[in-house]
Amino acid sequence: MNKPKLIPFVLLTVILFIAHCTSVNTSTQTAEPRTIKRPFKEVSVPFIKSEMMAQLGDTIRLANGTNIYIQANSFVDGAGNDVLGAVAIDYREFANAAEILVSGIPMKYDSAGITQDFQSAGMMEIRAYHAGEEVDLKPGKEIIVEMATYTDERDYKSYHFDDNEGQWVYRTSDRLIDNRYRDELIAKLEQKKPEIAAYKPTAYDPSNYTFDLNINYHRFPELKDLNGVMWQYAGTDDKTDPAKNSSLKNRQWAKISINRIKGNEGTFSLRLADGKVRFSTVVKPVVRGKSLKVATAKFNAAFAAYEKKKELIRQEKARLEQQARLLRVFTVSQMGVYNYDRQLKLEDRIDLVANFDFGDDAHPDLNSVTIFLITGEDKSVIKYPPSHWKLFTFSPNQKNKLIAVLPGDKVAVMSSTEFAKLKGEDFRKNHRTPHTFNLTRVNGSMASKDDLDKLIASL
Repeated sequence: MNKPKLIPFVLLTVILFIAHCTSVNTSTQTAEPRTIKRPFKEVSVPFIKSEMMAQLGDTIRLANGTNIYIQANSFVDGAGNDVLGAVAIDYREFANAAEILVSGIPMKYDSAGITQDFQSAGMMEIRAYHAGEEVDLKPGKEIIVEMATYTDERDYKSYHFDDNEGQWVYRTSDRLIDNRYRDELIAKLEQKKPEIAAYKPTAYDPSNYTFDLNINYHRFPELKDLNGVMWQYAGTDDKTDPAKNSSLKNRQWAKISINRIKGNEGTFSLRLADGKVRFSTVVKPVVRGKSLKVATAKFNAAFAAYEKKKELIRQEKARLEQQARLLRVFTVSQMGVYNYDRQLKLEDRIDLVANFDFGDDAHPDLNSVTIFLITGEDKSVIKYPPSHWKLFTFSPNQKNKLIAVLPGDKVAVMSSTEFAKLKGEDFRKNHRTPHTFNLTRVNGSMASKDDLDKLIASL
């Protein structure tokens, strides 16, 4: 399949953020069943696949911060029998305009005879399979999904899409929690600072005062690498220079404490006490000849290991910081599609009887064309199949874009710049004015969701 020829764009970072499917009162009508129908044949949001043992349960943690908690013995087959053995879990999320558009999941809700579009704070789909057959949850069992979200708004409600009835079913009010697992791991990494496992050797300087320490290496096993080295003063103050403190000579010290100075791996703090005199200074071990070469090689190897460990900690911290700070909680009692939604009414909306022109050389089967209005900074999507073109609505105060999905996974578009030329005062309020939108065909076909992401960003 040919890649589409796209106009210049800025790549959208594909992370989970709030996606808004703009909602307006479209009509008073009887609720009708709806089905999940992808507009593109070859473009979809891939599932994240995991496997678990049914008898054991599992916790699945995703890179964006989403957590999925599955109890042991949770699944039954089509005959109602307990599932034993391996269960494949398929999970995916729909967040931005491209993901919602390609999903084909109906985003309309029927309430009291009024059909409205959803505004979503995050949507997900979860399925389970055993031996190639789809399985469901055992009655009384639940899966808890803590889904990554990037908004702290709390006025959303949870819905489940009933595949059989083709309708959204209200579940519960919004549950928004902190990503505590992320926060705990970052806090642990902050405290997990690696140390170099060997001291940095210094070459012996015969012009400097040198002394020896009789260290009990059974008491200080971490200093056993220093056995046999000599010591020299590493400071600059005469008061702490052993060579300039004659009272230190020929004393039997009752207590000796020596510790590495962090951040300066070649130096140590030395504390001496004998009941009458206390002395603190900074020293460094010095070696020469073959001992210097051996100590240097050992330090270089230890330092390389230290740098590698430090880099791994840095990478892990960066990975965790990419996770969502907040999570929305779904209680899943049956497999399928779930959404956190609210209904948005545009008070300044313009109502049109819309028609769409795809160019002189384009004569697609209109029954195979679906129009998508993308609005609200690329965070809102409204789907318009041909049967709803006469109900087309938009807000002149929003940034609007149009994408038409044509046969063969081809698309035609209208940029926000072109759309902005439509002035609200050109249309009569509370009257559906006929209007034809002129769209431009994009060369080639959509090959992936990323193609659509880039296209939307460029409009």
